[in-house]
Amino acid sequence: MSKISKNYLYNLIYQVVVLILPLLITPYVARILGAHQLGIYDYANSIVTLIYTLGLLGIGHYGNRECAYTRDDKEELSETFWSILAIQIILGFFSLFFLYIFSNINSNYQVYFQLFSIWLFGSILDCTWFYRGLEEMQYVVLKNIIAKLLFTIATFLFVKSETDLALYVLIYGLSVLVANLSAYSQLRMFISRPKININRFTEIILGSLKLFLPSIIMQIMLSADKIVLGSLSSGISNVSYYSNAEKIIQIPLSLIVVLNSVMMPRIANEFRNRRLENMKKYLTTAAEFSLFLAVPLSIGLYAIADTFVPWFLGESFMPSIDALKWLAPIAVGNALLGVSGSQYFVAVNKTKVLFFSNTLAAILNILLDLLLAPMFGVVGVCLATIVSLTSSVIVQYYIMSKDIPVLPILKSLFKYLIYSMIMGIIIIVPFRGYPANYGTTIKQIVLGIVVYFGLSLLTRDVFVFQALDFVKKGFKKSR
Repeated sequence: MSKISKNYLYNLIYQVVVLILPLLITPYVARILGAHQLGIYDYANSIVTLIYTLGLLGIGHYGNRECAYTRDDKEELSETFWSILAIQIILGFFSLFFLYIFSNINSNYQVYFQLFSIWLFGSILDCTWFYRGLEEMQYVVLKNIIAKLLFTIATFLFVKSETDLALYVLIYGLSVLVANLSAYSQLRMFISRPKININRFTEIILGSLKLFLPSIIMQIMLSADKIVLGSLSSGISNVSYYSNAEKIIQIPLSLIVVLNSVMMPRIANEFRNRRLENMKKYLTTAAEFSLFLAVPLSIGLYAIADTFVPWFLGESFMPSIDALKWLAPIAVGNALLGVSGSQYFVAVNKTKVLFFSNTLAAILNILLDLLLAPMFGVVGVCLATIVSLTSSVIVQYYIMSKDIPVLPILKSLFKYLIYSMIMGIIIIVPFRGYPANYGTTIKQIVLGIVVYFGLSLLTRDVFVFQALDFVKKGFKKSR
């Protein structure tokens, strides 16, 4: 099995865990804390995440790429890692100081912002970008599984009423802190003792800034939706309706997005060694595979929204149904941007393209948020998200088409859209009038999978046969 396949498998294992645990914890938290308290959580979380992203200047993405560049020389790799980590910690403490000041200014949610500082501290110590750069994903997977399990178990044990929001935030922060500290135990296998080159600090900061500008623009766009909803719409609960719809999409989408962290170091390494044809092949295949999964996911989420949301989140989250339907296309948009942005433009150091496309999308998103949120609430913000995301996809793929053939990607998009629309009709029409319970949802999902993969088999789609071949090889090895 190739290293790419192994790393994808490791990430897939983690993403399956990530897929299962939220299916257990999200309904529980939605019912225990309720829409209002979760609205406060999502509002505070979006602001703290923005502070984290602003403060650390995208240094994790820079570290990932630089470790991929220098992984063939242990001494150079060691110096690169320790120097980048030193800058990360220094910048992180400035972020902690800013959050402390902000929490004292914002008296309404002061206690929650202060508790989120534990999460911020844990995130400052995150070194998993090192393992991603080396394509040693098993260590990243182990750390992330530890965090998710700690968070889930502690939530079920200690969060028992609507008044436990502060405890919920504390548990979240501690789980991230413990998991990130655990990732340091394997470092000695790959690098030597700390060797910090202060002379590289300027180079690291400038390099991080090039990656930081596109990422901060995207983070502003993501945070703006919740901040505007919390500030301009009719109530803080709207933030929770929107956020939970977004989270539902992100749960299965994580199985696709994981490809980005696996492929970017490989593409960066191919680019560094001038193996451009290999790079093009990897990118095209990654894009087509992402669409193979993302398009039916998008149509499928739209199709099951009416029967899924009421039993999954509870009757108090009924506005999330419309939000989920409106947001469903972001599965395709995020999958495509993962290939063009996270895999290609970052790997080949064309960050100006990311900055331009993300700035355009962010400005458009914020303007539409301010215009539509007061009038249409959650639906208005959903529409703003879709329009801005589409603009970013168009810009990035137009520019990428000058170096990478995008016609095969567009053909795949059209093909999988046809399959998915047939699937969507088949899982909507027969289930009209069915009760909104887990039994109905499971039937729809199973029928949708059978129809989609059946159509793919009939048309001899390459990814279906690769998947079947992978399963056969795994079965033979286990015997």
